[in-house]
Amino acid sequence: MGQSMGQKPGPYSSAALYSPLLLEFFVGNLTAKTVEKLIKEGTSKMHSDGDGLYLRVKSSGSASWLFRYRTGGKLRDMGLGAYPEVTLAEARDLATDARKLAKTGTDPIEERQRLREAAEAAQRLRIPANVTGHSGDRDRFAHGLHAGTG
Repeated sequence: MGQSMGQKPGPYSSAALYSPLLLEFFVGNLTAKTVEKLIKEGTSKMHSDGDGLYLRVKSSGSASWLFRYRTGGKLRDMGLGAYPEVTLAEARDLATDARKLAKTGTDPIEERQRLREAAEAAQRLRIPANVTGHSGDRDRFAHGLHAGTG
């Protein structure tokens, strides 16, 4: 069932499936070198690494990573950090973690917010080690007990 010369490939042929337009949906399209080049060009555009990970380049020369996913029928963009503080490899890892959450039905943005709020609450409850001078007393104090009781 081959193709005769001059015919365009069908929508499910290997030529169509691996066309450059469709390749952007596969993971790992970008390289560190390509990222540098895209940022130097400074064209305001989003570049896909595949599987929901994008590099957003602004005309100012700044760039950031985002993970695009769908939850509850809504398309959402989750910021993963600015380049170069977040490397391509780190962005891929962060996107993988977010993708796993999304597949379980957990919204990655809401989960990140929940974790931030929990970390802030824990930080507010921390008592410096030098408050009482004794780490055991500090632990009792942190749990609402005064030194020497409880």
